[in-house]
Amino acid sequence: MIIGKTALMAASIDNHYQVVELLLKANADPNIQKKDGRTALMLASQSGHTESIELLLKAGADPDIKEEDGWTALMTACQGGHTKVVELLLNANANLNMTQGDGATALMIASQNGFLELVKLLLTKDVDPNIRANNGTTALIQASYDGHHSIIELLLGKEANPNIQQLGNGRNALMLASQRGHYHVVELLLQKNTTNPNIQKNDGWTALMLASMNSHHKVVELLLKAGADPNIKEEDDWTALMIACQGGYYEVVELLLKAGADPNIKEEDGWTALMIASQGGYYQAVQLLLNANADPNIVSDNGCTAIVIASQNGHLQVVKLLFANNADPTIQEGGRTALVMASSKDRKNIVEFLIKEQEDHGFTTLNGCNSQ
Repeated sequence: MIIGKTALMAASIDNHYQVVELLLKANADPNIQKKDGRTALMLASQSGHTESIELLLKAGADPDIKEEDGWTALMTACQGGHTKVVELLLNANANLNMTQGDGATALMIASQNGFLELVKLLLTKDVDPNIRANNGTTALIQASYDGHHSIIELLLGKEANPNIQQLGNGRNALMLASQRGHYHVVELLLQKNTTNPNIQKNDGWTALMLASMNSHHKVVELLLKAGADPNIKEEDDWTALMIACQGGYYEVVELLLKAGADPNIKEEDGWTALMIASQGGYYQAVQLLLNANADPNIVSDNGCTAIVIASQNGHLQVVKLLFANNADPTIQEGGRTALVMASSKDRKNIVEFLIKEQEDHGFTTLNGCNSQ
């Protein structure tokens, strides 16, 4: 039966347990639902009222009734972190593998909120840690996103699968922990021999790429030690090295290069990590790449080299560094020499440097220039 709020519900909300007892003795039905589907038991569970809950359960309150969004009394208690209430509900045989409308379970709710004692309690029962919500998420994924280290340790001990991926985007626990810089969570996940650090999202991104994008260099180091491949490409052919160079994260760049990242890989438009770092004017990253034998004279699909890109963007110190490492400023496709591009952007200090250095090194200053 679905109606408005009953006297039993009102008494349960405020834990007037003596009134609850009187109403139950007078045959008040504990399983009547409000218009939104909630019962007196759910309302008491939401607030952690153990006295009222004990009375309701003894009177036959069904712990597995769902409200309109699929929540049960157990889920409601987990959301509030009410361990004593959860214990009472489990003793009344509440089904802890039931799912809400979005597919979440009580374990997912407790894990997401970081309620360690609750998770411990749930895991002593017949709970499946690998149930997936409608979007593919699991309790482990939820806990990893929020960095709940101790909960992750418990879940892994109960054979939670670290390689399960969310639907739609393909993220897994390791990716989320890496993206958010949860070092100890990443460490725990990688200690699990079945964890694969090279799983890719639907767009091709790996945990290493996500950690690199956010400059979590300690996480990057962990992933590389666990066998993360720095040369995997995402859907646009970017590597972790390119991603780190885009942000100028030289500590990450250094780690990736030491682990064998190839500085001369091209993305879909022919750009290399050196070009990307040069565009941003990231001197230290450029230096590291050149020391790792990055080729400064690779030409992108639109005819640019690293020195052309640095000149166009006004990064004089990077231009000087590239020139000192055998970058040829006169390479061109379609007239895109370093001098032409610096002139087109009115980079006077770079124009002066290039004219002087090209003359000193025997280049023809306007060699191949064809302004378009």
